[in-house]
Amino acid sequence: MAACSALSAATLRSAAAPVSRRRATASPRLPGKRVSGVVRCSAAPGGHGISGKMAELWQAARSAPPGTVLAAVAAAAVVYKVASGLLAPPPPPPRRRQEVADEALPPALEPVQVGEITADELRQYDGSDPEKPLLMAIKGQIYDVSQSRLFYGPGGPYALFAGKDASRALAKMSFVPQDLTGDVSGLGSFELSALQDWEYKFTSKYVKVGSIKGTGPIEEGNVSTTSEIQEEAAAVKLNGEKAP
Repeated sequence: MAACSALSAATLRSAAAPVSRRRATASPRLPGKRVSGVVRCSAAPGGHGISGKMAELWQAARSAPPGTVLAAVAAAAVVYKVASGLLAPPPPPPRRRQEVADEALPPALEPVQVGEITADELRQYDGSDPEKPLLMAIKGQIYDVSQSRLFYGPGGPYALFAGKDASRALAKMSFVPQDLTGDVSGLGSFELSALQDWEYKFTSKYVKVGSIKGTGPIEEGNVSTTSEIQEEAAAVKLNGEKAP
């Protein structure tokens, strides 16, 4: 219901325009008599209409079957969820797996020259010790692959090659332990070409930090290994001793 205030007749006369939703009547001022400025107000007919509609809706909801009420509630929940999804800000783009993995790995150490070391000494750089660089060799040349620890480090797909001269395994794309050697004798032209591609990749991406003792860079077309060279040298020496 609308609330009314006590107003004098002069105040009513000075009003710019009557309120549309109220009907006001004021008592006239008589000479010599004080007339109270009480205004009798009545509520606009619209107030009862709104209350009546709410009552009708409530009565209809009470008389409706339970299934209808549940369906209406479910429909309202669906509409709310859809509207919330449309108005919600888009989620941030997912981060690439490579970026997350790089953050989880410790920072790569600066390449350190190890010089000429033996194959046994090279095995100490297989990634098992995080304080040491990750090394592997191709054709007797040692490279620091610490920046690719995700691939050549422990648990990586090429972890078997770390700390070794994996020339033969890379040429044949083999993961057999017997092929984890620098011996490339008996390889075909296709396998030697694949090995050359690997060598080019390593020289362009990784830092060369040393070489394996007793081996030297294998030139294209010459697949002689250290053992074969040693055998040939021994044969020459033996023939020289037998010569008169």
